[in-house]
Amino acid sequence: MPLDRDTSRVCNFFLAASEWVQQEVERNGEVRRVPKKLAKLPDQSGVYWVSGTIVLPTKQRVAAVLVVDTDAGGELLNTFWFVDGKWYEQADPELPKALSTPDLFPYDYNFNVPLERDVFHN
Repeated sequence: MPLDRDTSRVCNFFLAASEWVQQEVERNGEVRRVPKKLAKLPDQSGVYWVSGTIVLPTKQRVAAVLVVDTDAGGELLNTFWFVDGKWYEQADPELPKALSTPDLFPYDYNFNVPLERDVFHN
């Protein structure tokens, strides 16, 4: 099932402005995403939403928004995939059908704004 309208709107922002990121910031117990334009995601600076590309085992490339934890060396917390004009969350059971492949894993990925420290891509 494609993403809700609000999350899709955030993801669409990244299609148009791939040099921007959004940092998750907690204030008064509420998590907000703050947009920033950065050359690199600083190490040990929290969770960011950043655009990038997923590369499937079939070598198919998919535009994506990746939620990454810089405190954990670049661990992915979630991914949103843009397929045929619609956004899908990685856990969506419709995603393999939308991509016309059952083989999503293992996939590789890259960020449009690189991480200062990425333990998964040295």
